[in-house]
Amino acid sequence: MDKLRQCRQIIRQVLTEHDAHPYCHSNDVEAEIICDTEHDHYQLAYVGWEVHKRVFSIILHFDIKDGKIWIQHNGTESNIMNDCLTPLISSFLINPSPNC
Repeated sequence: MDKLRQCRQIIRQVLTEHDAHPYCHSNDVEAEIICDTEHDHYQLAYVGWEVHKRVFSIILHFDIKDGKIWIQHNGTESNIMNDCLTPLISSFLINPSPNC
């Protein structure tokens, strides 16, 4: 498997694992996995309605740049790099943003 395909598969696996955590404030909000494989942008978002308020919140955002996984946003309590990505791939493929 080539490196790009491996990165895509790993990101989808991490997003799918975190997709299992439901939005706890409303049953009308769903977790959505958004994958742009043409530009290699991947997100997990909460989308829906909480009473009369629209909810759209990015939980996780990954990009693949120059054959490396970039953690652009981590809105979870998990250390995504240590808890999820490092066990799956070697750290030379991962570039965390300063806040993640």
